[in-house]
Amino acid sequence: MPEAVLLAASGQPSAGNALLDSIVQNAANKVLFTDVQGDILAGGLPKKHEIFWFFTIHPNKAKSFCQNIGNATGDGMLTFSSVQNILDERQKFRQTFPGVSDNVVTGANPSGSRHWVPSVGANISFSFRGLKKMSAALSTDLKLDHLPVPDDPFVSGMKRDSMSADGLGDPPSAFAAGTPFGDDQIDGVLIVAGSNDLIVNAALSGVMGILGFTKDANSTIAEVSRETGNVRLQANDGKEHFGFEDGISQPAVKDIDDNGADPEVPDNVIDRHVILVGYDTRNIHAQQPWMKNGSFLCFRKLEQHVDKWNQAVVSIAEKANESPERVGAKLMGRWPSGCPIMLSPRENDNSLARLPKSNRFPNFVKSDAGSNQDNSMCPLGAHIRKTNPRDRRFDPNGIHRILRRGIPYGPDFDPENSANNAQKRGLLFACYQSDLTQGFKFIQTRWANAPKFPEPGAGLDLTIGQTGDEQDAFQMDIVFNPGQSPLPSNTFSGINQFVELKGGEYFFTPSFTAMRGALSKV
Repeated sequence: MPEAVLLAASGQPSAGNALLDSIVQNAANKVLFTDVQGDILAGGLPKKHEIFWFFTIHPNKAKSFCQNIGNATGDGMLTFSSVQNILDERQKFRQTFPGVSDNVVTGANPSGSRHWVPSVGANISFSFRGLKKMSAALSTDLKLDHLPVPDDPFVSGMKRDSMSADGLGDPPSAFAAGTPFGDDQIDGVLIVAGSNDLIVNAALSGVMGILGFTKDANSTIAEVSRETGNVRLQANDGKEHFGFEDGISQPAVKDIDDNGADPEVPDNVIDRHVILVGYDTRNIHAQQPWMKNGSFLCFRKLEQHVDKWNQAVVSIAEKANESPERVGAKLMGRWPSGCPIMLSPRENDNSLARLPKSNRFPNFVKSDAGSNQDNSMCPLGAHIRKTNPRDRRFDPNGIHRILRRGIPYGPDFDPENSANNAQKRGLLFACYQSDLTQGFKFIQTRWANAPKFPEPGAGLDLTIGQTGDEQDAFQMDIVFNPGQSPLPSNTFSGINQFVELKGGEYFFTPSFTAMRGALSKV
């Protein structure tokens, strides 16, 4: 039998058929799943290879472009994948390969190293700038002026949001003039993901053509830039470039994919209104009917400096007389396998590295006290603690959770190959939420970038935290043994030296109802 792998959200293999089994199958959800674009819920598009194709709409072709959106989503058209399309594909795979516990992939992988079942899917999202262009040609009033300005990150755009008083702390170079994300050109993004580069590139060309892309003056849209991601190879499949298993602690959505959710991790189930617009009337976006069943997409290109990370880990290890692997686990909150240090603080335990055990660890806060001053197990500043505190004091209703859909880019780092290491590598970070202010932006500004969160001594999140100011040096306390004072003293700059932002943008991913109606009727 050819090797077969069905892809989970982050591009890594899913834990058996648990993802498909977790879906709540009922009539109401089937209606919902046919309306929601496929990358948002239930694990997202299948990903071994992925292209983010950023485009601009020609100003005098907005009407034609809107009509093309309607044509692309008409009856019988499969230009864009819904959640239901993805679920149907997984079910077909299960029936074709009964008993195969992993997920997706093709008839013939060009590398020759694996055989796969062909799989590809596409989604489309629009920036506020793009929706403004489209609205001028539409017969339906999108009421974009009713959205909060300038407080709404989506309305401002990531470039301006980054520079605002309560901004993201990004370095100005991330949005410099002359760069794709610095020139205010991006109106939307096509996301095409699938089994391999040949299938994905062919699908992208097809979707571009349906939307009116040509190489002459008649084209409705033009390419601004493209970013290409691939899961890492062989033993590194599922890991980001620092070497850690990624995409582990994704929340389940109540009544959608929480069938059989782990009862020992009740905080990992969120309401649908946290991800989908239209289910919480307190949210200004929910008051716009055409936005229902859509979700806001945050995209950020994060370049990882693996050599600097490795050097810092070794330096701390030498000062603390600890192994570099344990230091790295302290900084991340997990061992590279995914095993949480809260369950195995001194050494990796592969039996604790896979779902659901990898999420099944005690709250970071002691049950018999109001704080965890002794952070000898998981440092206050560890990545998984900064971005998901697992503490009801900070997120009692789960409103700050997001669904991550990122994928690595670039070749693996090889310390023996300096030519290879000159190439860039990192993560094409993508996440969905119903409210950017409560989702990504809150996590970035109030948690990752806050040196005193969750308590003084935490420092910034070394993987994504930053202040944008090199003078903002901060201390990160790391305790290796119970009762020990923070050792050694570790001071870092407010400019993140390990992960460098190379631009990004906010988008809205509309429902099929919106694309067939409000966004295409001219």
